[in-house]
Amino acid sequence: MSAGRDDRRRQRRTARALTLEFLFQNLFSYATEGVVFTGLALWLGATTLQIGLLGSIGGFGFTAVLAAPWLVRAARGSRRVVMMAVYAIRLCSRAGILALLFVRPPDAVWWLLALAGVARFAAALYAPLSRAWIASAVPAADHGRFLSTRLSIAMIGAVVAPPLAGAVVDALPGTAGFALAFGAGLAFGTIALWLLSAAHDPSARQPARQSVRGQVARSLRFGPFRRMYLFQTAQAFADGLAGSFLDILYLKYLGLSFFLINALVAASKGAKGLSAFANRWLQKRHEPLPLFQVSAVVMSLTPLLLIGASPGAAVPVAVALILQEAARGVMSPAEQTLMMRWGTAGDQTGDFTLIFFSRGVASAFTPLLTAALLRAVFGLDVQADTIDPRPIHLLIAAGVALKLLALLLMPRRGGAAPRDDSR
Repeated sequence: MSAGRDDRRRQRRTARALTLEFLFQNLFSYATEGVVFTGLALWLGATTLQIGLLGSIGGFGFTAVLAAPWLVRAARGSRRVVMMAVYAIRLCSRAGILALLFVRPPDAVWWLLALAGVARFAAALYAPLSRAWIASAVPAADHGRFLSTRLSIAMIGAVVAPPLAGAVVDALPGTAGFALAFGAGLAFGTIALWLLSAAHDPSARQPARQSVRGQVARSLRFGPFRRMYLFQTAQAFADGLAGSFLDILYLKYLGLSFFLINALVAASKGAKGLSAFANRWLQKRHEPLPLFQVSAVVMSLTPLLLIGASPGAAVPVAVALILQEAARGVMSPAEQTLMMRWGTAGDQTGDFTLIFFSRGVASAFTPLLTAALLRAVFGLDVQADTIDPRPIHLLIAAGVALKLLALLLMPRRGGAAPRDDSR
């Protein structure tokens, strides 16, 4: 009886730690990434090609995800040890950017890209490790509810950090504004690192598992998992196509300030948090698959509203961002629940590694290719005072079309039952 109570206390402690860690991870990320990072690159003199390369770094960084299963095995099954190392590398990268702001070497943009690349390579490991950890640390019956709760609380960070970072950059131009935003991000990331140390990892010190290659091969033979894998790959390509130059559209065509852009982002994340919390109620009445399908359609269509936005008009941007993130608040927990149900019983690091690696490869070259296309065919210059938005509008429309086509890859009905590897 005592052992059972200890297990339940450990599960509750781990659930709290992983939830709060995600909150501070969002505070860390949203204070130092997004439009603030793009603005820093522009302030340092980035060219169109360098902006495209900055967008591609995230995809290239996902190649590091291949190392996740082997790193976990090297750490004797402990996802916690590997994730703490990941955080340490990301924090060192942000410290390097802080130093770069004050040193300002002639090739500062390239140093910025290098430091961003190091951080993205480390961050690539976060997604499969955290999902695999949750899959084994949280009882299967509670996955959907826990994921919804965790996401809704984490969105507090996404609501708070962007407008604060944007306001700081607007109010303190140049070095001071960017330095304060990145310094605050460092503090938040340090707290997230500390929270990880309090979480229990039930897979640590377990006996050796099946080979990563065998796990991945078996997963791909399972129809629902294979369809989810193909959908994720196509979606990543579409996201890279439609989203690579949105910050340039906001800053250079619409003329929105850093604060306003980040305030709209914050409002959209608030909508995402509310919809994720409401998703706890929806899960009681609907299976994850239909929730995923409906929300994915809404999320795919909303970027079309950006095509109608004119200079100075923030309302279409606000509506598009809020609708998209509200749909994502329902889609994300349903999507992750389906991945866990259709994945390998036990440690799912290999399954999530496969998905996130393919997503990274699909998105790696998209921003670079679109940057080259926009520069060579349309003559887009991101350093110009104003830009022609039509080429970026074309990218948005192409991305929406591809997202809708990708939905055809998913099962249309059924397939929501957990996979049984014993048969």
